[in-house]
Amino acid sequence: MKFIIDERVGSILGVDAIVAALLTNVDIDAPLPEKFEEEIKEVTENALNISDETLKENEILEGYREKTRQIGRSLKRYPPSAEALINNMKRRGEMPRIKTLIDIYNIGSLKSMLSIGAHDADSFEGPIEFTFADEADTFTPVGGGSKPVHVGDFVYRDNKGIAAYLDARDADDYKIVDDTKNVLLVIQGNSKTSKEFREEVLGEICENIKEVCGGEYKIFSVKPNEELEI
Repeated sequence: MKFIIDERVGSILGVDAIVAALLTNVDIDAPLPEKFEEEIKEVTENALNISDETLKENEILEGYREKTRQIGRSLKRYPPSAEALINNMKRRGEMPRIKTLIDIYNIGSLKSMLSIGAHDADSFEGPIEFTFADEADTFTPVGGGSKPVHVGDFVYRDNKGIAAYLDARDADDYKIVDDTKNVLLVIQGNSKTSKEFREEVLGEICENIKEVCGGEYKIFSVKPNEELEI
């Protein structure tokens, strides 16, 4: 698996590195221990009680908003993913429960406010490139429908298509499915989130996944204008 980072990820978006983890041979829906159920209750209570003003003033969320404003896209349509998750929880009154592994990284996202891309690692074809769209395109986000991609929008993609858009929406063709065994987690971050902070958050998430879902993991980072084969 090869990663290629456009130098503009740094010069335009102010991101010092892309941080990611490859998890292998995991059981994505292993039983969730009680201590994590308790943590879900805690982050759910926090999400339900957090005010709109507090979300607006959060420095990490504002860093994501700055990235989206920079290319002129709608924050109403593409809010930071942690903020979108919190607002979803407020409407539902609970955290959406899909798979154990997904629950665990959602806990991490809610605690850190970081946007986390999550994919079936075996769904990728060819190198994964973090870049800006050089022509109009479309992609299908998780949940369905078709979304436009405009010239200059930031994405990551492989030879097959767009895997994630604006650090806000993951594509359906790359999502974690029932028979997923190998998972790619990506934290692109923003100018307000250092590489070290994102590595720390991702390390905690991966340790929790390993504890519950088994398998192994490797965390790595790639700077703008660099390539890495893992």
